[in-house]
Amino acid sequence: MSKTERNQLILNKIKEATELGLQSKDAARRILISEGIYTPKGNLKKEFGGRGATKRSAKRAA
Repeated sequence: MSKTERNQLILNKIKEATELGLQSKDAARRILISEGIYTPKGNLKKEFGGRGATKRSAKRAA
């Protein structure tokens, strides 16, 4: 597999995930939880500026 083919496969997967996430708010939330940005309870994780975050930890995540 060439780099071009590999990159195209990656882009296709990203497009599929984006389309799934845009279907509804619930679908978007499930993706954010599975990616580790939100907790299973629906709270933003500390590393991304959620409860208990400091200015420094939020900057590091960006």
